[in-house]
Amino acid sequence: MRKTWKSLIAIVLAISLLAAPVMAEDNTSALMGKIEGLIQIIQTYYYKDVKASDLIDGAIKGMFGVLDKHSTYFTAEEYEEFNSEIIGEFSGLGIYIEKKDDYIQVISPIKGSPADKAGVLPGDVIMYVDGKDIKGYSTEQAVAIMKGQSGTKVRIGISREGSSNITYFDIVRAVIKISPIEYEILPDNIGFIKITNFNGNVMSELTKVIAEFKAKNVKGIIFDLRNNPGGLLDEVVEVCRVLIPKGTIVSVKAKNQPLETYSSELDKAPFKIVMLVNENSASASEIMAAAIQDSGTGKLVGVNTYGKGTVQSVLKLNDGSGMKVTIANYLTPKGLIIDGVGIKPDFEIQNTTLGTSKEFAPLSGQKSIKLKDVSLEVLGMQQRLKSLGYQVGSLDGVFGKGTLVIVQKFQKDSKLKLDGSMDADDIKVLNAKFDIQAGSKDAQLDKAVEVIKEMIK
Repeated sequence: MRKTWKSLIAIVLAISLLAAPVMAEDNTSALMGKIEGLIQIIQTYYYKDVKASDLIDGAIKGMFGVLDKHSTYFTAEEYEEFNSEIIGEFSGLGIYIEKKDDYIQVISPIKGSPADKAGVLPGDVIMYVDGKDIKGYSTEQAVAIMKGQSGTKVRIGISREGSSNITYFDIVRAVIKISPIEYEILPDNIGFIKITNFNGNVMSELTKVIAEFKAKNVKGIIFDLRNNPGGLLDEVVEVCRVLIPKGTIVSVKAKNQPLETYSSELDKAPFKIVMLVNENSASASEIMAAAIQDSGTGKLVGVNTYGKGTVQSVLKLNDGSGMKVTIANYLTPKGLIIDGVGIKPDFEIQNTTLGTSKEFAPLSGQKSIKLKDVSLEVLGMQQRLKSLGYQVGSLDGVFGKGTLVIVQKFQKDSKLKLDGSMDADDIKVLNAKFDIQAGSKDAQLDKAVEVIKEMIK
C-alpha cells in the first residue's frame, strides 16, 4: 500500500512540475514542454505500451478537431490513401462519403463499384467497419479503414432511413478506376453529361465529349451533378472556362489576402445548359452551378444544394504525413457566400427517380428469397413489385402468404417458373423491369429536358 501511495505522489508531482512552466509563461515552447511531459507520463504509467509517434499523431489530430469538419490531419498511410482518390484510382469499396454529425454518410456509390453492386445507397449512414464503431471518425479516417488490398473483404454496418436495424454488407474490395464522366446524346440532339466528381481526370475527358458534341451539332447540354461531392478547384474552373462566357467564375477570399478571382475569357457560351442538382451537390459542383446560374448561361433544376462554400489546401509533410486545412471561403460571381446555405435552383423539382430513391432497399439476387424469409432483400422485392403495379400489402420485409400470392402472379406474368420463391433469375427479371419503370420517372430529368428544349428553340 505504501508503494502505491508513493507512486501516486510521484504522478501528482510530475503533473505539477509539468503544469508549472505553462502557468508561468503561456508560449509555444512551454506548451510543447507540456506535451513532452504528458507523453513521458503516459509511457511511464499507462498500463499498455504506447508509441510516442502514435501519441503525437493523436495530439495533432486533436488540434484539427477544434477546426471545421473539412480540416484534418493525415498520417502517412492516410495521406497516401487520400492522394490516390485525388488521382482517380484506388483499391476499396467505391463510395463517396461525407461526415454527418458523429458518423459517416454515403453521398453516392461509384457506378459499378463493389459497394454499388452490394446495394449501398445514397443517404446510408456507416456505423461500423469490421465490427469497429466509427463514431467520431473523420471522412479520411473512415476512408483509410475501408480501403485496402484488392480481393480482401470488409464488413460495413449501415443505418438506413426507414429501418430501425443495422444492416450489414460483406463487400470484397477491388481496384476502382474513377471515370468521372458519363455521357450520351438524347433524342432531339440534346447532350447529356453526368459528372460524378471533380478529380484530376475531368477536364481531359470532358474535352473529348465536347468535341464530339460540337461535331454532331449539339446545341444544348444537360449536366447532371446530382450527388457530386465536389473535388479540385482547378478542375471545375477549367470546366467552366470552356462553358461560361467572359466574366467571373468564382472568387476566393483567404485570411489576410486580397480577393482572388478566377475568370473565363470565352467570347460566347458554346451551348445552352441546364444543370441538375440536389441536396448532395457540393463544393466544386456548387461553384459550377453558381457560375452557370449567375452568368445567365443556363438554368438549374432540382433541389437546394448542399452548401459547402469553403476551400481546402492539401499539404504533404516531410515524413509522408499530410494535412487538409480550410484556407478560404469562396464567393459566387454575384458575391454571395453559400457555406451552410447552398444554391436555390431556378426550377425546384423533387427527385422521383425510383432507381436511386432512399425508399428502396437493395435486391442483389445473390441468394434465393422464399416463404417465411424476413430480410431487407424481401423488403426490396416488395417495394419493386409494388412500384410495378402489383397490389403488395405491407412493406415489412416479411415473406408471408400475401407476398407469396404476389410473387406467383409476377412469375406468371413474366413467364417464369411458378414456384413461389424468387431465385437469382427471377430477381434479375424483376430488377430489369424495375429499372425500365424507374427510368421513365425521373421528374428532375424530365423537367431539364423540357427546359433545354425551350432554350434551344
